[in-house]
Amino acid sequence: MHFPRALRPAAALALLLAASACGGARRARPGTEPPPEVQIVVENNLPIPAPLTVYVLPENGGRLLLGTVPGATTASFRYRPVNLGFAHRLVARTTSGDDLRSDLFRLSGKTRLVWSVRDNLLVTER
Repeated sequence: MHFPRALRPAAALALLLAASACGGARRARPGTEPPPEVQIVVENNLPIPAPLTVYVLPENGGRLLLGTVPGATTASFRYRPVNLGFAHRLVARTTSGDDLRSDLFRLSGKTRLVWSVRDNLLVTER
């Protein structure tokens, strides 16, 4: 990409600022550690096998895609919560557009969750 000679210093400064902003976005505030990563295991054990698209819904808003679980299989995903104190819910969307929802749960101190979709049974492990 070519910039007119008069704009080159401004373009270089903008690029430098953007790069430094991106680098700083990954760091936690001084003196704080980011919450640990949690393993989420989803057992797609519905009576009629069909793929599920799985999301996590933190109580502070947003819907984060974890991935797809093919019918009659189990898949494992990694999730790093923003805050361990927030309540979360798992949602599995069927191919017909229906949502299957887990009970609310908190991740405080948890390292692994196993969700049996058919029974809507959520087991948390440390």
